[in-house]
Amino acid sequence: MNKGLDPQEIAKLKANMKETGKPFAWNTEEEKDENFASFFFVGNHNGKEVIFDSFLYTLETEYASLTYDIAMDMVMKEYPQFANSDFDAEEGEHVDALEKALMEIEEEGSSKVSEFVTVDDEDTDYGVNMTVCLNIIEVDEAQIEKFVNSYNKGNLKLDKSLYSFEPEDEDFL
Repeated sequence: MNKGLDPQEIAKLKANMKETGKPFAWNTEEEKDENFASFFFVGNHNGKEVIFDSFLYTLETEYASLTYDIAMDMVMKEYPQFANSDFDAEEGEHVDALEKALMEIEEEGSSKVSEFVTVDDEDTDYGVNMTVCLNIIEVDEAQIEKFVNSYNKGNLKLDKSLYSFEPEDEDFL
């Protein structure tokens, strides 16, 4: 049984949230930083109260991930011999090819992202999985509270504009 759908489990999470004064509870089994966080909150899904097992991250992080994936696809198509290469290495012909592809994508502006929320109640062990990507500078308690409150009130407005980001440093992508 999925415990995140159990009324007793939901009541325990609500009591925890009431105690902390927050509309969510941190998922302490997952890491968090200024770019992403995992947390739980209670909300309605398909007419029933459930626990959402949520992952929130910045749009800039989504952009970096998408851009990297596009660049890797470009490199693998052009240089199939690099398939087993260590792209985390600091130097090498394969790393040069990846950096060139990243710069090309940046120059062309071919990588664009927009805000989204996805909900998955099929492939989950606890509650309902939710992935949230917002155009925010950092993920912090205030942003999470703002999201949860907007979502639960039914007035969450996602920005469907397409964005690209300029890398702030060489480690961006």
